[in-house]
Amino acid sequence: MAFSLSRTVLIISDEALCIYKVRSKDVQLVESVGWRIPEFAHTVAAILNRVAGDSGVIILNDAVEQHYRREKLPQISALDKSNIIKRRLNVAFPNYPTKGALEIKDKSRSAFKLTLTKPAPSAENQTVYLFAAVPASDNYRKTQQALLKSKASASAFVLLPVESADLVDELATRLIKENKQPQRAAWTILIGQHHGGGLRQIVVRDGYLALTRISPMALPEDVDPGQWAGDVAQDFQSTITYLSRFGYSPEDGLDVIMVGNPELSNLVGDLITTPCNFTALSLARAGELLRLNIGRNVDPHYADPLHVAWVAKKRTMSLKMTSPEFNEISNPRKAAFAGMLLLTAGFGYMGVTLADQVVALRGLQEDTKKLNVFAADVEKMYQDELKRKEEMGIDVNLIRASISIYGDIQKRSYDPIPVLEMISRELRVLRLDNLEIQVAGEAMVAPAADGTVPTLAGREAILSLKFSFPGTIRPEEGNEQIIDLASRLRTALPEYQISIPKNLMDLTFRGEFKDETGLTAVQRAPENRFTAEIRIQRTFANEGNPGT
Repeated sequence: MAFSLSRTVLIISDEALCIYKVRSKDVQLVESVGWRIPEFAHTVAAILNRVAGDSGVIILNDAVEQHYRREKLPQISALDKSNIIKRRLNVAFPNYPTKGALEIKDKSRSAFKLTLTKPAPSAENQTVYLFAAVPASDNYRKTQQALLKSKASASAFVLLPVESADLVDELATRLIKENKQPQRAAWTILIGQHHGGGLRQIVVRDGYLALTRISPMALPEDVDPGQWAGDVAQDFQSTITYLSRFGYSPEDGLDVIMVGNPELSNLVGDLITTPCNFTALSLARAGELLRLNIGRNVDPHYADPLHVAWVAKKRTMSLKMTSPEFNEISNPRKAAFAGMLLLTAGFGYMGVTLADQVVALRGLQEDTKKLNVFAADVEKMYQDELKRKEEMGIDVNLIRASISIYGDIQKRSYDPIPVLEMISRELRVLRLDNLEIQVAGEAMVAPAADGTVPTLAGREAILSLKFSFPGTIRPEEGNEQIIDLASRLRTALPEYQISIPKNLMDLTFRGEFKDETGLTAVQRAPENRFTAEIRIQRTFANEGNPGT
């Protein structure tokens, strides 16, 4: 995918949908649309039609609920890789429809690992994957509906922490070169406050995402700056506590980069007690180091425009998330692009091969003449052999007709086993008292004088399922069970006709009353049983049916 000079990026946060326009000269926050506003889908669709038109947009998930898991898989072939990863993803996240996997390649300075012990020798033949999944939230559904109402389509659905892991790695590398530090730390943490108030922390080790957290955080203008800095430092300390579970040690080294207002960032740096290399960067300076044009159309306190510019610059995403819902909003764009490629390739192929087809046609004409001569010779040899067999008393036509009849009988045989298995599954709590199977049809007639076999008549299979119920059951309950079973069988056996010749009791009103004295229906003895019947019927075509 070639990088466009203008791209539209949607950030799904917990508070709002932020719509960004990324151009070669700047990043612009077009609109921040709250999830609870009336007519959300129409509002966002109108903005997308104005900003993106019919081009593709990137959906960047920055919400709290993101789930990650590392899995080790054995070395697998390229043909089986996709299916095996898909199965493992379904096992790891069975309840999340949107998921993806990223292969973690060893490009580390300290051999990538997040454990306290060294990997076993057998691990050399294993590949580490980062599995990610997000739930089907209402916010994502609203975004999907807005895209469906607009002319735009989704080109990618990605997670902000995963896509920005290489941003953190690149930013730390450039700071090392700028500050002329002798050695790069093993761990790097990027801190920044995003629109909606969330404080996003992205922890990277050796170029890959190791941990990410987003915490609710008040805006600096709403509280005392010292209090705000203290809250950020306390949240950072919680991240360090989490990191200890993943093998973090102060001896590994830690680089901390905070993007935002440098004055506020330095207040946070003064309160951090963990040994680290702390760097405070303004949004513009961070963009300059990464060769990104942020511009002046965004609030310099927020760091999410930096992530938007970075993702928009990418030619390919690190981890594209897939789901049936995303396919619904991305398939139109893919279909149009594929159609354009196919059309271009088709014209090129036709132009290149036209001359070859003319030459090939002439060759086929010559080959056809030769084949016709060969076929005539073979037919003459067959007739001569047939005449010789008849002189020996062998009726070849009779043998051929017999073989044809046998094959037709085999094809017309009815196998009830698949139907019975389906009935057994659908019975559930019902108990079958009697089962009758009838297969009716006309008998076959003898071959004609010329040896041809006439068409077999149609056949009909009838399966009668008979049930009995105790006399204590309410007839309407028994009737409902029989009707439910018939409905399930119609769904499971669409090629069969399902009918109910006999219910437990006909409960329709017929214009007459019948008085009952003595025992009531509730007091009826169990041995006085109700009976019911379901009939399964099918007429087969002349070509026969195996019974399914």
